[in-house]
Amino acid sequence: MRKSRAFTLVELLVVIAIIGVLVALLLPAIQAAREAARRSNCVNNLKQFGIALHNYHDTLKTFPPGGTVKDARQIADKLFASPHAMLLAYFEEGGLKGLYDSKKDWQLQRPDVVAKVIPVYACPSTTGENPYLDKLLTQVWIIASVQAGGAPYAELGVTNYAFCKGVTDAQCLGGVNGTLPPGSPDWVPASERGMFDFNWAVGIRKVTDGTANTIAVGEAAHGPAWPLAVPPPTGQNAGTWGPIWTGSAPNIVYSNTRTSSPVTDSFGQVRIAWQTWVASESPYKGLVAMGVPLYTSNIMASTLEPLNKQPVTISQHDDGNPKGSGGCAKSDLSAPGTKGKTTNGGSHYSSNYRSDHPGGGNFLFADGSVHFLTETIDMLTYQNLSTMAGGEIAPIPQ
Repeated sequence: MRKSRAFTLVELLVVIAIIGVLVALLLPAIQAAREAARRSNCVNNLKQFGIALHNYHDTLKTFPPGGTVKDARQIADKLFASPHAMLLAYFEEGGLKGLYDSKKDWQLQRPDVVAKVIPVYACPSTTGENPYLDKLLTQVWIIASVQAGGAPYAELGVTNYAFCKGVTDAQCLGGVNGTLPPGSPDWVPASERGMFDFNWAVGIRKVTDGTANTIAVGEAAHGPAWPLAVPPPTGQNAGTWGPIWTGSAPNIVYSNTRTSSPVTDSFGQVRIAWQTWVASESPYKGLVAMGVPLYTSNIMASTLEPLNKQPVTISQHDDGNPKGSGGCAKSDLSAPGTKGKTTNGGSHYSSNYRSDHPGGGNFLFADGSVHFLTETIDMLTYQNLSTMAGGEIAPIPQ
């Protein structure tokens, strides 16, 4: 009888090594395929935003405002709805829309409403938790909700899509003596405006740069990969950063001066970029002055700084200077060559766009199309694409 011959130890090791090499070769391809699927899903989410925005416009003849504020003198109180909340019914979320009480401030909504995770509002590539528990914010709310007679809550549903403020990072309100005239915020130069701001609902006719060349919504990833940059607390530049453009013409270059070490709050949490879909309000400087380092990003973003800039610049409004001369200027200059967008020196900040897709991020334009912009996009082109009435025609890089 013929005896069967078993594998020797050497042969077995060789087979295992070959299998290991094949797995190592296949794994990047599998990961790339999964990322391609996630990126495609993200594009589809933004296309759904485009449909929802245009359906909203067909119904109300304007796009939704970036937030609805009752009192034109301040942002930190009576902020009733975010554009995400206003669009719920157009995302087949009519049931949730019915539970959202439009007569109440966003922080007094039901806990199960604000904690709701809406899949179309989240990019599948993001690494952050959803819903997200911000322990520091919970501490602030316990005091605020008790004072207002509401119920404190913990987790908040997150969105990874931010509406475009344009090239300005100013977070301010229009109006004089507490009024809300048409066209507010009336202190922000028209050439710097994006399609969205507080009490700022625009019709499609006002997008004079062309809907195919104007950014409406872009990616705003959240999570531990995106720590926040916070102004230095002490020293010569306390509370501010240095200029982001350095040199002199024609050799003016971008300089990433808005950096800082990771900021850890009293609960041991590193302050990261994140934003809840239920609120347009960003933290205000008064909290920081009271010793509460409540730093976050926001659901309206700016193109003042590059796409995927790390660490992410905080979103923060100066409640002591919400409007008026200088109060609504952006914090720094636009890219050299940007028409009419040179005002600077304001005391507000808005976060930059960022994405967990390699090399760039997805953006929805006002005509409903979605384009992938690379993180190396020319800053002048990037900023011109973000304004709706800048007076220029900015081609979308292919």
